[in-house]
Parts: sequence; structure tokens; C-alpha cells
Amino acid sequence: MNRPNLKILGALSLIIVILIIISAWLIRELGLSNLEISNTNQVTLEENSKRVEPIDKPNKVPLTFAPKITSNCRMKTAPQPRWFETKEGDCKNYKGYGPWIIATTVENNEFTGGSVADWNKINGWDYFFKDNPSNPGEFEISLKLDKINFDQPVTKDSYTAFGLNDWYLTEPVNLTEKIFLSFDIKVTEFNNLNDNVKNRISIGFVAEDKTGRRYYLEFNILKTSNFDLCTDINFGGDGVSLPCDTKGYIDRRSAGDLYKYDIVYYDLDAISRSETFGTMFLEASNFKIGEYFKVYIPYSKIFNSTEWAKTVNPSELTLIGTYILTEIYKEGISGFTIANYDLYKIY
Repeated sequence: MNRPNLKILGALSLIIVILIIISAWLIRELGLSNLEISNTNQVTLEENSKRVEPIDKPNKVPLTFAPKITSNCRMKTAPQPRWFETKEGDCKNYKGYGPWIIATTVENNEFTGGSVADWNKINGWDYFFKDNPSNPGEFEISLKLDKINFDQPVTKDSYTAFGLNDWYLTEPVNLTEKIFLSFDIKVTEFNNLNDNVKNRISIGFVAEDKTGRRYYLEFNILKTSNFDLCTDINFGGDGVSLPCDTKGYIDRRSAGDLYKYDIVYYDLDAISRSETFGTMFLEASNFKIGEYFKVYIPYSKIFNSTEWAKTVNPSELTLIGTYILTEIYKEGISGFTIANYDLYKIY
């Protein structure tokens, strides 16, 4: 009976151990993790931030008036001709750009008409600023829309949106520049009365060209499965028909000539898995309701990867602002809290 050569076995064992160590080092150094291939929570927010955000940002230029939400100065929208209510919060250091804008709109079920809502004629909304317990001097912002206990029958069967806008930026910035947005978000409520309810939480960007035409790029952070407006029929009413992406990354696409707009919705988890964009986000499927998770969006890079980039000149597009909202059709409840919001460009 031949006995195994113990020296050979020992050498093979040593080689295996070395290969395991090298593999672990490569995974750590190259930023590979279970995040890309499975729905795990083994990657912490801090680790994910280091993995996807530019680590070295010596030339970081803030675009928001209050990076990391260091101000609670805000104002609500109002129907024209006023457009805005009186500012609230601590606005003593207000410098002419900003503040945060709290807005709500109502769209009919075919998106052929909508308006800025009159706060006196709509209810079910609530928002508040509170001190960020993790970072003194910063705030958390919470918003909630409740259409289950909504007593406005006219608007209950419409698309009601409620959200936070970062609209008046510190300086003009065009889409050839490297623009980034990162923030932490905690979904606090997401409930629906029945299967007919459509509900979503999303982040949007608005860019404008020299003619005044606006380009809305949105990412759904969380949505009900039936909140899918992808169709060959344009929901914009006055615009042209724009078929959706057959790969499923685009949730809705439409355009209008009367109001000069183009809009594209993406699903965050789908675009995270796309070959074009790669793992530039922490996938939405990794979060749990009631817990913070980080969203990181290299906005100009994504915009310039869309079909728009073939027809518009990024140097002639100016970023107008961003918004984070919840939108509900029929009877549902949705709420979220954001922290560490940071919109910036880097050289």
C-alpha cells in the first residue's frame, strides 16, 4: 500500500492557503464584494462609501447651499403667482441661494395635467427637521405622505407627489463637469391599502438647455411592482411617443413640446446591475425599512450615457437642481428620512 507523500501534501496545503490569502486581498483591493453578486448586508455603509465614491476629493466644490444638511432654512411652494410661501427655520445666514423647498403636486392618472398643490386644499402630508444625533450641527429631514387617511376625494385617485427640492445651487454647473450626489436614506413607512395602489420613492435631477427645455432624470429607490409606466404611448399628453428601453432599465419615458420637457425614470436596483453603469449604487434590494442605507449617484456620467447625449450638447445643459420625493396613486402611505445629503462637483 502506497502512503501519500507528506511533504507533497504539506506543500499543496501551503499553496492553497497562499491562494486564499491572495484572493482575499484582491477582493478587498479591487472593491469586489458580495454586494455585486448577491443580496447581502455584509458591506457596511462606510465600506460602500469608500468603494464607490471618489476617495481623494481635494477639489470638491459644493453645489448645495447646505452640504450635509447644515441648515434647516426652507420654504413651501405655492400656486402662482406667489410660487413660494414665507421662509421658515433658521435663515439668518441665508445667502441668496437655497433654501430647501418643500413641494407637493397633483397629476391626473394619465399625466396630461398637473399643478403645484395648494397646501390649504390638500392634507395627509407632514415633514420636519431634527438634529442629526450622529453629526452635531447637521439635520435629518423626514417627509411623509398619507393617502389612506386622506379626506380629499378629488385628489385621492390622482398621482400625489410630496418631496424635498434642492433647487437654487451655489453656482452654475454644466453637464460636462463631474457631478455627484450622495445621501443616506431611511424608508420609515411604505404601505398600501390594496393592489391597485401605486407607490414610489425616487430621486430626480433637472437640467435645462438654452431654449428652456428641461431634462428630468429620475431613479426609483423603492416602488410597488405596478408603478411601471413603461409604454410606447406617451403619457405626457402633448409630446411625442418614446418607447422604453427593452432591457428594462427605463421605467417611463416621455417628452412634451408644449412645456418643453423630456423625462426618463430608471429603477435603482436595475440600473445597478446594468453592464453600462455597473455597480455605482448600493442596490436598493439590500435595504430594510427603518434602517439607513447609502445612495451614491454619479449624475453627469449617467446622463452622458443616455440616448440624450446623442442629441444634446452637455456643455449647453445646466443643472437646475435635485429632488427627493414620494409619489402615490390612490390610497397608500409612504415616508422617508434623509441625512448626509451632499451635491457636489470635482475637478
